Amino acid sequence: PTPTPRATPPRPVVFRSPPSTPPVKLKPGKQVSFSRLAKVLGPTVVHIGTVKDLGRGPLQRWMGAGPRGRATGLGTGVIIRPDGLILTNNHVISQADLIQVRLWDRREYRAEVIGRDPATDLALIRIRATKPLPYAKLGDSDRLEIGEWVVAIGNPFGLDHTVTAGIVSAKGRRNINPGGKRGYWNFIQTDASINPGNSGGPLINAAGEIIGINTAIDGRGPGIGFAIPINMAKVIMPQLLKYGQFQRSWIGVSIQPVTDQIMAVLKLKDKRGALVTDVVPGSPADQAGVLPGDLIVGFGQKPIKQSSDLPWLASTAGIGTKVQLTLVRKGKESTVSL
Repeated sequence: PTPTPRATPPRPVVFRSPPSTPPVKLKPGKQVSFSRLAKVLGPTVVHIGTVKDLGRGPLQRWMGAGPRGRATGLGTGVIIRPDGLILTNNHVISQADLIQVRLWDRREYRAEVIGRDPATDLALIRIRATKPLPYAKLGDSDRLEIGEWVVAIGNPFGLDHTVTAGIVSAKGRRNINPGGKRGYWNFIQTDASINPGNSGGPLINAAGEIIGINTAIDGRGPGIGFAIPINMAKVIMPQLLKYGQFQRSWIGVSIQPVTDQIMAVLKLKDKRGALVTDVVPGSPADQAGVLPGDLIVGFGQKPIKQSSDLPWLASTAGIGTKVQLTLVRKGKESTVSL
């Protein structure tokens, strides 16, 4: 069965040091053809098949019959280290009793779960190959531009290593709740074709860098797919490797977006920040002197342009970290130590 991640004690994970050879033979920043991207990055993409034992239901137990059967699933992953570390979606592997990985050359391996984070829908699994594997380079999703060409490689409907192309349609999609689940979303939207089975596969820029993990689609129409920015994965992965889960910090406030009415009452010149509606007694925010009605406009060196910026920054700041919080109270801006 898939192990349940535990925060304490840390689960030891030992990896061989990666070789000094580069992950792919592409010059940094140089744009190449789609066919070249498919040829070079294709071997880093894997097919993930999962099996869940449904067990025996009440009727089977009463009749003394066998189990109800097994549920199967499929998805995609991308190798990010030569020792077989694979990045994928949590929803691809979260309910699995067996995870089977098939490589580009048809070799198959059973995978183990290293760590997973439902709140960002990211997971790390690992296979033990007999030799170093080709792996993909992680890019910088913050530098991604709307209209930029991107390529998706995955296994839609089980069709291995399907390559599709499109552009970045939008960035910062946070009002999307895949499957109705709440999480720390900041999706890249793309019109590169994504279908069931693509989940967990890479979204690749024209320089051959992974800039997103394909996660969801809008079923109301074609050409609307969503990928998790790779920079979010970079924040999550170190703790998934060390603890098996991500340990989130918190500051202890309830917030709401700034509306036109709030702007008028607070006499704000622009619509920014997160309005504090409640403070948890004894929380870091309470100890720092934050009050309901305060407008948080800065967290450390990062501005809070909209209320949805704050939860991600607060949850990833690190437990025990000291942060300067910038507030607007009664029209005056001040800074407190959190």
